[in-house]
Amino acid sequence: MLTNIFGEVLNIERVSIYDNFFEVGGHSLKAINVINKIEGETGIRLPLKVIFESPTVAQLGKVLNDQESSLNGQNIPTAESKSYYLASSPQKRLYVLNEMVQGQTAYNMPSMLEINGVVDVARVEDVFQSLVERHEALRTHFETIDGEPVQIIDEQANITVDYEATDIDDYETLLNDFVRPFNLRQSPLLRVKIVKLAEQRHILLFDIHHIISDGFSINLIIKEFIALYHERTLDKLKVQYKDYSEWMHNRDLSGQRTFWLSQFEDEAPVLDLPYDHSRPKQQSFTGKTVSAEMPKETRDALHELAQKLIVQII
Repeated sequence: MLTNIFGEVLNIERVSIYDNFFEVGGHSLKAINVINKIEGETGIRLPLKVIFESPTVAQLGKVLNDQESSLNGQNIPTAESKSYYLASSPQKRLYVLNEMVQGQTAYNMPSMLEINGVVDVARVEDVFQSLVERHEALRTHFETIDGEPVQIIDEQANITVDYEATDIDDYETLLNDFVRPFNLRQSPLLRVKIVKLAEQRHILLFDIHHIISDGFSINLIIKEFIALYHERTLDKLKVQYKDYSEWMHNRDLSGQRTFWLSQFEDEAPVLDLPYDHSRPKQQSFTGKTVSAEMPKETRDALHELAQKLIVQII
């Protein structure tokens, strides 16, 4: 079972029981995928750190066998139907940041998929409409009620796939022109566009707000899009995001809350990094990516240190 799960997540045909997950293409997001698949097969919810501590099939299998009785998964119950639900903690943070600096695209998560061959734009739109209907998060908008950010799941949210034919062959320009701010009070917080570059060459542009997505969920949506486009059947979803959010709100976290309130009784310290310029009073979200070449000896030493500390280099 574990060998098949590793192979499926890593997209490789043959996996040795002694292959280190992180040395054959794995990373933290894929590790979460492994955790989810193990839970689906066994009903056991392993902590994420277990894969870092036991990164081979042989080691992970021993963990499952030795701790099967103690590592019982916590089933997330289906939340009762309500007109709105409290936003989760990550959603609250993103909502507040969005309200502070409106008109920004800092929390947009754009992606791009190159498609070789003829594209049926109407079919693409139908598939994304099916995904919006399948995932409640894709038809969720946000408002403030009694001073608290809440998520409201719309019964219906229509998505339109834009289409353009162009001779611009600069992917970065195409993506920058596509990305624009979202209105969190209107679903779906998702945009899709097909750009035709040639008769047999297209680009699918995809943008979603971070308040309803992360790296793992984007990969899942793209994977499901490909499956539905090719008329494959998807398994029915057992849990929606609002179920998880309600479950988290109903957990007894009083001990953790007391601890952290005592840690920051005065105020949370400001991370004072050695900048080469003055820190602005309000975050501007302006910046850029700077690339530099690292000597092989330094890179190898970093990887060796990461393995010793059981951490991942991002």
